[in-house]
Amino acid sequence: MLNKIHRYPFLRLVVPLIAGIVFGDYLFNQSYPHLSVVLFSLFFSSIILLILSYRFIVSYRNRWIFGLFTFLCLFFLGGSIISLKLEQTKFDFSPNPQTYLVELTDRPQVKERSVLCKINIIYKIDSISKTQVSKNALLYLSKDSTCLPLSAGDHLLVNTRFAKPKSRNNPEEFDYSRFLHRKGITATAFVDSLHWQSVYKAVKPDARETANRWRDRIVSIYKRLGFEGENLAVLSALTLGYKEGLDSDTREAYSVAGASHILAISGMHIGFLCALLLFIFRLIPDRWFLTRFVRVVLIISILWLFAFLVGLTPSAVRSVCMFSLLLIGSLFHRKQDSLNILFATAFIMLLIDPSWLFEIGFQLSLMAVLSILIWQPIYQRLLPKTNRVGRFIVGILLVSIAAQLGVAPLIILYFSSFSTHFLLTNLLVVPLVSLIIYGSFIMLLVGFLPFVQTAVATCLNLLLNILNGSIHWIEQLPYASLDNLWMHHFEVVLFYILVLLTVFFIYRANSKRLLATLLCLFMLFAVRLSFLYVNRPETSIVFYNIRNFPVVHCINSDKSSLIASSDTLLNIANYPPLLKPYWNKIQLETPQLITRNAESSHFIMNNHIIQFYNKRICIVSDDRWNSFSTDTPLVIDYLYICKGYKGELKELLNLFHAKQVVIDSTISSYWQAKFENECKQEGVRFYSLSDKGSARFLL
Repeated sequence: MLNKIHRYPFLRLVVPLIAGIVFGDYLFNQSYPHLSVVLFSLFFSSIILLILSYRFIVSYRNRWIFGLFTFLCLFFLGGSIISLKLEQTKFDFSPNPQTYLVELTDRPQVKERSVLCKINIIYKIDSISKTQVSKNALLYLSKDSTCLPLSAGDHLLVNTRFAKPKSRNNPEEFDYSRFLHRKGITATAFVDSLHWQSVYKAVKPDARETANRWRDRIVSIYKRLGFEGENLAVLSALTLGYKEGLDSDTREAYSVAGASHILAISGMHIGFLCALLLFIFRLIPDRWFLTRFVRVVLIISILWLFAFLVGLTPSAVRSVCMFSLLLIGSLFHRKQDSLNILFATAFIMLLIDPSWLFEIGFQLSLMAVLSILIWQPIYQRLLPKTNRVGRFIVGILLVSIAAQLGVAPLIILYFSSFSTHFLLTNLLVVPLVSLIIYGSFIMLLVGFLPFVQTAVATCLNLLLNILNGSIHWIEQLPYASLDNLWMHHFEVVLFYILVLLTVFFIYRANSKRLLATLLCLFMLFAVRLSFLYVNRPETSIVFYNIRNFPVVHCINSDKSSLIASSDTLLNIANYPPLLKPYWNKIQLETPQLITRNAESSHFIMNNHIIQFYNKRICIVSDDRWNSFSTDTPLVIDYLYICKGYKGELKELLNLFHAKQVVIDSTISSYWQAKFENECKQEGVRFYSLSDKGSARFLL
């Protein structure tokens, strides 16, 4: 199956395209000037060389030259399209507040303390003229009643200061700034209720808003039929991809049980819908090409309408694209290879939007399907030939194992956990989900028969109770999830190579393939051991760049650590999740929180002054030192200034001889600038966490 590469032409096309996208993204991150122009020039040069090679290379043994230029052409094409998209996010905004005319491009999202609006900045307006901007941005409005009537298409006049998305540069932290740039977001801003006004109300909703309204209507039907709470949230996610109603407990339960994939519209959901449509449209005869064409067009149209309804997520687009290609192939009675169709789908999607490559949903969806298709010929031999029930059960288990092999490294890489009971989960969940999805379609179709619709809704509520109850039961089982895991990107690549070599060996066992598989396994173990050694914890002090988390993290080389803070309300159970990957990477145990005077081995905290080994840190978060005076300043290594101190830095320097001042990110921009200027005047070294990110000092 995999030993004949010529059977998969799109594999040879998508690999250089992916390599070029990664290359272009990396170069853009290094701030190379005129990157897209250079890459496009190389792309067009490769096209010319490709044409010349096709015209003048006649010998069969020189065909590799044509292949090389094809590779280069697609490689530079991938780099060009991603760099062009990223360069569109460049714009120099004024450091001072300006007036802008903006248009809402999507429905506002109500957050805990604000309302998030995706906007397009149309014009920058001043007293003399207006300047066209045409950049996408995120606008946070203060949460009040005036935000509620807003919808996509509305125009607002705002007075604010837009700023480029900025990463906090904490160790192993998700790069949110990079994520926004790949989404085409140029800047972010916050506006209070006094500095914006609506100047135009959209009369006719656009296509996206129309899809949102249709989704709202279906959710309202669910509510009318008696669905509520967790059942309503799960049903909306299963059938509409609407996950706003899912609370944190439900998300956590499905994640621990290994069932998060059913809450995202993917191949399973699209497959159920496609099977239902094929059943409905089987009344259309397939004897003539015209009738087959009409049936295929109708099914594909409905599938894409559904994908648009659920928000065109990468997993939904991938699934619908694959089924569309399969249906088009069936129109001509062509024998099709699912692997080649998967590669063709990935190729088309990345040409349309290269940033999809970096979407976690795209990666998980692609690798799950790829793993299932690669292992399919192997587990097909293991299925019982006669027993239908046994074939169904064994089929679910084998497909689950294949899919898990495909996504496990990515789940560990991104989420630092692994669900151990995924086989039991899928054995219970897949039949229930199929019944719920089909039942929900039937429930919506029989709306003209209220009694029947109510009966179906009652049955669906029962199935949802069983589904959610099963998930919560699996969540409570011992060792339901392995947490605190960590993998490097290189380990992920090696794991996939190992899986591929294993499949090659199973297809055709020989000594060379066995040796290659064992060698890759040895490399994986060697790399793992080397990373464990390199990333071992070292005695150090870490200051994090996290708002509302002003702490001093004192790390011991024996994997123990203490987090010292002046905030007595801080709870270690609520530590920011973004710190978890770093703690897992250095194999750190759960830190001990210290908020009051305490003493232990190599650590003393007294009156917000910390002694850790030979280093001394003073946490300044209030005005307790204002009434003190001394003739001999106390020598400290780090003066850590946090939110709450409103005095002069000179007053502190009269009490403490600080070798370095650390300015926390909890401090407002005004006070940060003030403290930085005072440090410069006094000739004291300083480190601003907001500007430079987290700081780690080895002892």
